[in-house]
Amino acid sequence: MPAIRQGLAKGCGGQDWLTGWVGGDVLDPALIKGGFIMTERPLSEIKFLVVHHSVTSKDATIGQIREIHLARGYSDIGYHYLISAGGLKEGRDIRFRGAHALSEKAPYLDTDMNRAGAGLCIIGDFSKAPPDDNLINETAFAVKRIAGKLGIKIDRKHIIPHSAVSYTACPGKGTMEKIYTKLGI
Repeated sequence: MPAIRQGLAKGCGGQDWLTGWVGGDVLDPALIKGGFIMTERPLSEIKFLVVHHSVTSKDATIGQIREIHLARGYSDIGYHYLISAGGLKEGRDIRFRGAHALSEKAPYLDTDMNRAGAGLCIIGDFSKAPPDDNLINETAFAVKRIAGKLGIKIDRKHIIPHSAVSYTACPGKGTMEKIYTKLGI
């Protein structure tokens, strides 16, 4: 059996957490990527959609964000979906546990949000101002599409900002309120 290395990853808020194999999952050598074990999860376990911003330029590509994550020790890009003015794109395969949200805050302390959540990242830095209306519209459409595909309830308990579970300002100033307003929740 190959040596197993768990890696230290950093979220957009600067938090550290271990990613890698979850005990009880079947080890398939084909799923070892960059020294990490990519474990499949049943899609029925996904109950949350966690919204992030990339804290990059709005022109950053998925490949560039993946390279940033790989350089931090991730096994792949941490997010399952990414959204930009160009529309919705897939990142990490949704069948695999993400690397996007450390559960540090109640009521999510006992929830492995990387396993129970799908990560949706809005490409750009919205620390000072939320995305423009076109990007909010694209994001709301993406939330509906992803939630519908995965059976996630569209409410404020299940469509949540990264800041709801981790000590971070992600996805930026005013972003979630604009998304919630567009979704009518």
